[in-house]
Amino acid sequence: AYEHPPSAMPNELHLRSHHVELSALPLWRPEPGAVWALGVGVGYALRVFWPDVHNLQTPRQLLTGPFLRPELLIRPVRPLSLRIGPELHWIATLDPQLRAALGARQLLAIGGQVSASLSLTQAYVLELVFRESHVVFTPDFSDIERYLTIVLTRVF
Repeated sequence: AYEHPPSAMPNELHLRSHHVELSALPLWRPEPGAVWALGVGVGYALRVFWPDVHNLQTPRQLLTGPFLRPELLIRPVRPLSLRIGPELHWIATLDPQLRAALGARQLLAIGGQVSASLSLTQAYVLELVFRESHVVFTPDFSDIERYLTIVLTRVF
């Protein structure tokens, strides 16, 4: 990322970004062995955006709060499954620096998540996930996050 301080040369910033969530997703299938299922995921998310240098213009951002994500799960062939779902996130806790910059104590964000999972073996699943989220009540519909991740999971 780049920062342009007043009357100075642009700075290149190194950033760290993390997304951690704890959630549950009960599924409903129209019949046993169905190719598709519906679910409603509920959980709590922590989002962190942290510049490596802390004395510049770019503030750190710490956003936490509950979310709701209805999802459609499709399994077209046995080792492959696809998931898609919109998301509503109530950001109940903001970092003090960000709260001062925005003039808000809480935010509402909308976004979504799309993923494709491939069962490599009975014990390992490879998942490609794209997620995006935006603040609802800002003039520019500001980005909160946009991630593309690859996850290798061990199933127990």
